[in-house]
Amino acid sequence: MKTLVYSFTLFVVFGLVSCSKENYEDREGFNRSELQHKEGEDEDDLNIVTGTLVNANNVPQVNAEIHAIRHIPNECLDTDVTNAQGAFDCLLAEGDYYFEVYQNESLTHTSGVFTINANNATVDLRLP
Repeated sequence: MKTLVYSFTLFVVFGLVSCSKENYEDREGFNRSELQHKEGEDEDDLNIVTGTLVNANNVPQVNAEIHAIRHIPNECLDTDVTNAQGAFDCLLAEGDYYFEVYQNESLTHTSGVFTINANNATVDLRLP
């Protein structure tokens, strides 16, 4: 019984921190199965969404944290940190999403809504 309680507690904790802005850990070796997705979604139904983040002068933004948020009901489903080229990726099911950009632990940009599906899995963000 203790093992079951510990397993449930770990599952809840992983679900809560997967989209917290304090989660700045290096994502090398990150286990995507730890992500919480909407009930009934199978990992086979998820799309690898790739994107870039640049500023108004088209300079890639490094170490910005990107949060992928399902438009309705406004829940964060994945996060990533941009690399040296400003690139990031997320694992998302089809649907409508917006993206929040955090730099130096502050929300600096919220995108418009993107529709993600098998034919459209690219998100390019530009800071104002």
